[in-house]
Amino acid sequence: MPDDVAERLAKEPNVSAFIAGSVRRVMAGDRTRQSLREVGFVLTDAGLAEAGRKLDEALPKEWPIMDL
Repeated sequence: MPDDVAERLAKEPNVSAFIAGSVRRVMAGDRTRQSLREVGFVLTDAGLAEAGRKLDEALPKEWPIMDL
């Protein structure tokens, strides 16, 4: 297991619940992406990564008090 992941898990009082929640969020994202594909949106890993970068750049400008 990568060190950064092990360090994060070590902070959790209930590792099993934390992992289950994390997997459920991934599953929900998968369902959302599948639903979007079914209605005609073309989602690629590169496109999602670019959208994430743009969002990361935009958020601090819009809400400078948030610590992201």
